[in-house]
Amino acid sequence: MTEAKKIAFYLGCALPSAQLFGEAAGKIVLKDLGVEPLDIEGATCCPDPEISRTVAPELWVTMAGRNIALAEKMDADVFTVCNGCYDTLTHAYHMLSEDEQLNKKVNENLMKFGIQYQGKHRVLHAIEVLYDVIGLERIKKQIKRKLTGVRVAIQYGCRIRLNPKKELVRKFRELVAVLGCEVVDLESDRICCGVPMMYKDQKKALEQTKMRLDDMVKNKVDCIVLFCPACYDRLEKGQLELNQQDADYDIPVFNYFELLAYCFGHEPDEFGAYLHKLDYEKIFEKAQSGGKP
Repeated sequence: MTEAKKIAFYLGCALPSAQLFGEAAGKIVLKDLGVEPLDIEGATCCPDPEISRTVAPELWVTMAGRNIALAEKMDADVFTVCNGCYDTLTHAYHMLSEDEQLNKKVNENLMKFGIQYQGKHRVLHAIEVLYDVIGLERIKKQIKRKLTGVRVAIQYGCRIRLNPKKELVRKFRELVAVLGCEVVDLESDRICCGVPMMYKDQKKALEQTKMRLDDMVKNKVDCIVLFCPACYDRLEKGQLELNQQDADYDIPVFNYFELLAYCFGHEPDEFGAYLHKLDYEKIFEKAQSGGKP
């Protein structure tokens, strides 16, 4: 295991604006594991991999390179929990490493702001930080209580499912299994949460979200765990929207760091779980009862 003393936590847009529990839990967990998560001062949107890359590709890669360069100024690798941010930052990293002319142009742009992209530090997903940098054994030693009897569905997200690093899916599943819960593999695991479709047809996007949720209900899933803030937003808001149409969904959605913080012995209020819009408390109550309803 490679010892990590400090790492730059790229928060993206959703965590600091709408999902504070993910940021708080992440910082708590990393500190418990002996890793110092550094805030990246001046970081901006990654930017968004869906629209920005198509509309203004040079600006897109320049902004992404700038975010990585800000972490490099702190002499630290950069990591993110957001699948979209991970997609943007890793793509930019490879583009700037492989295209000398593009690298030169981007750095010309960045020099106007007194910063330079060097590409000397890694871009990592939270899965890689936890599994590869820290390691399962070290995580296991920190666990003080488990999610016994809790049936958990994993929302991997498209950009993890389709990522060339196929092992990310396996690693995430192993990280969830360490919590002592029952991982429920579903036929709908490859179905997108519905976010990209929202840009074109919100009704069809909600129908796609419903397909995913119905499969979870059918298989008696207690909660959903993920990293991707976009998936979180869609799966939680989707339930609330469908409930306004006479549905009755109540499957709480958690950032993985939250469940890990709980298993490390932290109470939900410490990482802001009260900001959830669905009944998150029932999950911890079930775990405390040993899986009894």
